[in-house]
Amino acid sequence: MKKSFVSSLSTSLSLIAFLFLSACTLTAELTKSSVDPNNSKIVVPPPAQAIADGETKLQVHVYALDNLGQPVKNFTPDLFVFGRGEHQTKCEPTGVEYASCTLTATEGGQKLIFTKNAMILRPGIAYFGDDLQVSSMIVRQDNVPANGTARALIEFQLKDDNAEKKVGVQPQLFVKSPKVKINCSVSGVDGLSQCRLTSTEAGTYDVYSYNPAVLPVKVTFTEPFLKVIEERAYADGSSKVKIEVKTSTVPVLKSQPSDTTMACGTVTAGKSLCQLTSLNVGAKIISVDSPSSISEVVEVYFASNYNAITANGGSSPRADGYTEYEFEITLKDAIGSPMIGVLPLVEVLGAGINSVHCEKSNNLGKAQCFISSTEPGLKRVIGKEPLIKDILPIEFVASPVV
Repeated sequence: MKKSFVSSLSTSLSLIAFLFLSACTLTAELTKSSVDPNNSKIVVPPPAQAIADGETKLQVHVYALDNLGQPVKNFTPDLFVFGRGEHQTKCEPTGVEYASCTLTATEGGQKLIFTKNAMILRPGIAYFGDDLQVSSMIVRQDNVPANGTARALIEFQLKDDNAEKKVGVQPQLFVKSPKVKINCSVSGVDGLSQCRLTSTEAGTYDVYSYNPAVLPVKVTFTEPFLKVIEERAYADGSSKVKIEVKTSTVPVLKSQPSDTTMACGTVTAGKSLCQLTSLNVGAKIISVDSPSSISEVVEVYFASNYNAITANGGSSPRADGYTEYEFEITLKDAIGSPMIGVLPLVEVLGAGINSVHCEKSNNLGKAQCFISSTEPGLKRVIGKEPLIKDILPIEFVASPVV
């Protein structure tokens, strides 16, 4: 797989680990030789954050594996932590898959976690918050419909260790559900960031912040009156977007822009299925004209059938935050000619910290993209610019894979 800035980060951290471990006295030569540096890793499971009070413990998993990818038995890690303040660690011997450790810190910030008694090139990354009252999350808008468009609102107050407002910072939030999408703004001069969340599934969700580390908040999404069944279609006049409306009478829909043909079926079990077509590429905002009691809106998309997103093959990638999976986006204009030198914009839905970057399209209109994730499970890659009908599913697997 192609190297990237994620790979460069891994290389830099590996160099730090090598320089540090070269200066240490390794306590067991047998352990040193049996723990494979490349197969092994240190993982801080979500939410990967704790309060920096010297007492609150953060879980750390050390996957000490041999060259066959098997756990090294009876290995007890001795951790070293790079970061501000004092750190206390305690580890148990390797279990079925990993050795379980705990970590406390007296000062906030990002922590890089290494082992002193074995060469492990992939460190753990954790965040500690100095004080619950320094940075904080407040839910400003809650109990919104789970229709994929209605937005819950979290206001994030960002401050540094001296309680001074932090400007130009974008919080990193996380929800353990692929149904929830989060978009945070960069903090302004007042140190405030607006984080907006949408969901396609009703329920109450814990919202975590990786950076800066603060206590989680809860956001609730309710059952919607408008439910998008098929969100995307080709702009060919026949491919259909489908919306289900909870109503007692046949609804009449309205589109903005008004270039969409809409037809709703009879009401069955309190629901009507509406089908939409369009000849024009773009996003459409759909509302209900009748009955007027329904005030919800949803967003749907019509895409050109010339653009595509495809996987480049290969086995399922490991969810270790470093291993990248390659996929390809085909970019063409309205008459099917390749778009050259264009940087596509994609969005990833799925649990964990998902990093994705793309190259500009080549002479054939094809752009190579790369994705990594910290959490196993299904990720859905969506083509935003250009708008692409199909969504690419990528299944990340838990590491280690044996």
